Amino acid sequence: MPTAAKLIAAIFFAVTTMIASELFKPYMPEGTQFGYFTYMNGAIAASVGWKLIGGRAGHGVTSAINNGVTTLVALILFLLFSHSFRLMIIESTGIGYGSLSEALQDVAQKMVDHGLLVLNIDVLVAFGLGTFVTSILAEAASRRWR
Repeated sequence: MPTAAKLIAAIFFAVTTMIASELFKPYMPEGTQFGYFTYMNGAIAASVGWKLIGGRAGHGVTSAINNGVTTLVALILFLLFSHSFRLMIIESTGIGYGSLSEALQDVAQKMVDHGLLVLNIDVLVAFGLGTFVTSILAEAASRRWR
């Protein structure tokens, strides 16, 4: 059921992720084609924020912050997997892999490689501050508009 907390969580978490995605781009190799990278991340973050932060709002500020951290970790892992899997599919149509296990190992390796790039200070600060603000605003909306 739609609530104000879910709507606010979806909007603010999507904006946070889109800002962090733009901060992430300079750390990728030169000439990387991003396409709809930022918008795709924003859409995924909106759905995750709606379900996890917005759905769990209303249990206090401490719980809201904990839910925000949990949501952030889940989002980052999901984004790393989805983008790595997408790259594996693209590469498998071109050069191909010797076996399924080789393709899955490549997904795991890409997740690790891109995960290390997420660990830059500006990306982490954007994610951290945005998640904190999103959690607090969703909690406030939950209390105000029941």
